[in-house]
Amino acid sequence: PALRQSPHAALIARLSSGAAEAAIEEALARLQVGADLPLLIATARGLERAGVPGLGVHLLAGIGEAATRPEVEQCRIELEASPSGEVDWSSLAARCAANVEALVETHPPLAAHAERLGVVPTDARLYVTRNGNPHVIRGASGGGLRLFFPLADHAGHARRIELPPPRGNLGMLCLGLPVPPLLAHLMASVDPSGYTPPIDIIEPDLAALGPWLHLVDIAGAVRAGRVHLFAGAEAVGTYTAFLERSVTRHPPTVLIRNQRPDVRLPTLDRAQLDATGRRQEQRRADLFTQQTRHYAECDSAFWARRYDGAAGEGPPLSIVAFTTRFSTYIQHAMRDLAAALRRRGCRVEIVMEPDDATAAVDTWTTLAAERHDLILVINHLRFELEGRVDPRIPYVGWIQDHMPALCTPAAGRSVTSYDLVLARNATEMCTRHAYPRERFLPTPNLTDAVLYHPDRVSDDVARAGCDLSYVGHGSGPPEALWEETTVALPAPHRAVLRTFIDAARVRLERRGDMPYLLQLELLAEAEAAHGHPPITPADRERVLLPAAAALGDRIIRHQSLAWAAEWAETRGRRLRLYGRGWDRHPAFARYAAGEVANGPPLRSVYQASTINLQLNGFTAFHQRLLDAIASGGFVLSRKIGRDFMGPACRVIADAFTAAASLDGILARRAADQNLDEAFTTVEALGLARCAEATDPARQREASLMTAVWGRPHTDAELFERLRTITEGTDALAGDIPGFADTVFETKQQMFEQLDRYDGDPAARAALVARMRAWVCEHATYDALAGRVLARLRERFAADAG
Repeated sequence: PALRQSPHAALIARLSSGAAEAAIEEALARLQVGADLPLLIATARGLERAGVPGLGVHLLAGIGEAATRPEVEQCRIELEASPSGEVDWSSLAARCAANVEALVETHPPLAAHAERLGVVPTDARLYVTRNGNPHVIRGASGGGLRLFFPLADHAGHARRIELPPPRGNLGMLCLGLPVPPLLAHLMASVDPSGYTPPIDIIEPDLAALGPWLHLVDIAGAVRAGRVHLFAGAEAVGTYTAFLERSVTRHPPTVLIRNQRPDVRLPTLDRAQLDATGRRQEQRRADLFTQQTRHYAECDSAFWARRYDGAAGEGPPLSIVAFTTRFSTYIQHAMRDLAAALRRRGCRVEIVMEPDDATAAVDTWTTLAAERHDLILVINHLRFELEGRVDPRIPYVGWIQDHMPALCTPAAGRSVTSYDLVLARNATEMCTRHAYPRERFLPTPNLTDAVLYHPDRVSDDVARAGCDLSYVGHGSGPPEALWEETTVALPAPHRAVLRTFIDAARVRLERRGDMPYLLQLELLAEAEAAHGHPPITPADRERVLLPAAAALGDRIIRHQSLAWAAEWAETRGRRLRLYGRGWDRHPAFARYAAGEVANGPPLRSVYQASTINLQLNGFTAFHQRLLDAIASGGFVLSRKIGRDFMGPACRVIADAFTAAASLDGILARRAADQNLDEAFTTVEALGLARCAEATDPARQREASLMTAVWGRPHTDAELFERLRTITEGTDALAGDIPGFADTVFETKQQMFEQLDRYDGDPAARAALVARMRAWVCEHATYDALAGRVLARLRERFAADAG
């Protein structure tokens, strides 16, 4: 009856429920300002339900004379009869020792206090609730709850904290030691790329570190550069000095104050952090000024002499290659190009982020240290590094992926006389985006034939044996990719792309690929089906089209793998899927074989598989195809029409040598059967319709392109597209001798090809020998290295007059 009459009846009911731990914090707050005995007893019982009745005993022992009342005494006796929930510090000693060792190794200011870092006060006792909340009390002999951390449902609070997305500018600063559940929540913030936002901790009380270092597991994160701890009276100054020295770290964007009982936290506000950021910027500017001194006299004539000398008996070229640890593909491409340049006598230094908690590459210090003769960067052009790279350093930007910021006329016009751009699609880049042709080198995917060779040198070959294999990370179904990539898009955009998936899946059952015009057509149909206000041309080009291309690629891969799984099951063959996440795929988990490292392990997979699958919605001329062929592996590929347009495009290129307008091309097409057949081939691939403006097919094409580009598709523009359509076709998968015999479009064709080659090792070996000879001659990093150096030398000589 007394409980029901209490003004705290609702809170008491919560303390008596399964949610007791979440109610204890509020109950203790009320008890501090004076509350009734029923709430006190209910709180002690709530602590029992949370798994720490020992804390309830201490709570009751600290209430003075009221502790002798019968109901309190009875509660205390019952609590003492239960397991207390106390944890012995010694059980956590190994964890603490590992944390201390990591801190002493990586944080010189803390090394002087090494003996004190892991010491727990003799009167400190540890209790851990069922939900994992640790509670440390001090001075326990006198009763009561003298707390190290506030007694709260820290795990519940941490779960409710919404952090910004873990992008490259996110950094977190904790003023005061974070409770373990909060720290775990912060450490769970990881970008899919692998970026782990840094967590900086400032703690004024060195003595507080002992208990905390027993409770957290940070040794790995400390050594990895993610967690930095600054402790003691000078912690704030040490921290700001650390930031000022680090040109690759930004001031933290998330500031968390972790108040503890009887502890005064240091003052560090946004204004102080902004001032630190300004000093960082000044340091970067000073390093850039130092860099520019190396190039004060370096004009085109200087570089012409320098490259001529390096090609002869002069000193080797000094090249710095900036890459990123957050893309294994880019890392490997840069590694292989650097190796090829070294084989040509160049001195190449590869620079990337030092750890997963650093989002920027240190261009400032690297380039200030000495003069370099060339900079290599993948997926970034010089204008994106303004203030970091002197405009007179020769710069090669290799565009390997669809980069919206680089697919604009402004990006094309930014290319200078000291630049060379490598990319696949010269038609798009030079025609639509104004990249200067003389500074553009069409570049396909490549392999390193030195690394990927046919000699079987590892036991991994035997262990990786299977009948059919596929290597790739895109394990999420198309719907999962849609959810992941469109979550921030407006509802109309998401709806159009979701409808696109269903329509594309149906189309791809009866054809191998999805050319550009088919993508436009399916997007237009999907948009019309929803009846919402029209999406802007800019959004169609920048958002919908790249997303549709990625979704089409994912559909092609997973559709082909479903066919492969069916073939393997019906034929009693072994299928293996290598890459990240296949073990979580609802249909393909049973075939998952884990990730495989680039280099010799991957080479072994290619050699150990009777048949390797190459599945790509854009082109079969992918690095994995080339690596497999160079390794002596047999590959079966999904047929992509563009891979076979080389002969037709070369015929068209000849026609443009004598034509100055679209009318001239149309006249030549009407008179030349070979040219007409070549254009028919190109039109069937969905690239461009060469016809009069009144032609229905051209009108349909023009309508689709106008909807995306936002401007009329004129005769002059069509002429320019047709004229440049041959650029970038020097190396296509269809040019590889024998490749046409190793492709499929439909499930039936795939089964026929698998049945044909599965039991014919002689046929496989004969094809591999022909294909490898071509790849080694035309599609290697060594060949690209030679072309890059020759083009730079040629352009500098021409510019120097």
